[in-house]
Amino acid sequence: MRAAAAFILALTLVLPLVSDVRAAGSAAESDQIIQINDQQPAGSELIELSKGQTIEFCISSNPTTGYTWQISGVDEALLELLRNDYQVQGPGIGAGGVRTVVYRAKADGECTIQMIHCRSWQCEQTTVGSYKARITIR
Repeated sequence: MRAAAAFILALTLVLPLVSDVRAAGSAAESDQIIQINDQQPAGSELIELSKGQTIEFCISSNPTTGYTWQISGVDEALLELLRNDYQVQGPGIGAGGVRTVVYRAKADGECTIQMIHCRSWQCEQTTVGSYKARITIR
């Protein structure tokens, strides 16, 4: 029950940040930061980047449940993967966390990134959340 209350509290804190975008003040920060969790309505977002800019997706996740975010549609000629890591956010076994995926825009063009929250061995039957973004690089 405590885990459920913590999850709801985390969602309360994260949902207002869903489309938080900030300008980079240093090379260590991403140019755009997108917060994603499985409670968001499925839809599509439009994102514009300039060559050299970075975009960071912060994805709420708990792989101990068997559910992970599957990422597809990334055109590697346009977007370079800089980072893909997971950090546990709570104490104890089974605590949830955040997967951080960072891309850098390499070339002009358009692609669609799709993220599906599901069990990897049966995605079609177990999808519990999704996120889609159309990325334009100029």
